[in-house]
Amino acid sequence: MHSLSDVTQIKSRICRYAIQKAENGSISKFLSKLKEFDLNEYIKVIKFNELKVSSIQFQLPSYKSYFGIKEIMESELDFLKATMLSKFMALVTKYSYMLIKEIAKDSKFLKK
Repeated sequence: MHSLSDVTQIKSRICRYAIQKAENGSISKFLSKLKEFDLNEYIKVIKFNELKVSSIQFQLPSYKSYFGIKEIMESELDFLKATMLSKFMALVTKYSYMLIKEIAKDSKFLKK
């Protein structure tokens, strides 16, 4: 059986181990990367600042059909470009039925 001081030492070691693991965990890594992220640099890399803003008010097409995952992915990009470049300032909520697994398969799409 362990004495009270042994139990206290064991508890202390477990706590230090848990804290050290938490500090090195994926959430901490994510937060540190988030602190390092520079939006201005990202905008330059993707050349977003070179895109011209349309003077036409934002409009969604009344109806359009898409067939296959490639066309659906292109439609998602077209929608995002149209909303980002529009002068329409109201909030827009976008829902997507595309599966993350399908998106992840196409590395070119992820870079867009």
